[in-house]
Amino acid sequence: MNIEIARSYSEKISLGNYCMADFFASAKCECDEKDADETSSELYQFCREQVKKDIEGYKLELEELKIKPNDIKREEISLPQ
Repeated sequence: MNIEIARSYSEKISLGNYCMADFFASAKCECDEKDADETSSELYQFCREQVKKDIEGYKLELEELKIKPNDIKREEISLPQ
């Protein structure tokens, strides 16, 4: 029997000045019931890796713009799409 598995991962980072940036990824796939545990772990790992990549990319973007997280005001936050 086939089942659908959905997994997600989210992480927040502090930008200072009481501002947070949220990063989120989700994925789903259909698999045979007997492969559910392995597939679930793989999906979770995939989502986690995507979020970590996005966070590193965002930090690099801030560095390139020479912006320190504490210099960011809540109304100025713009996350990469």
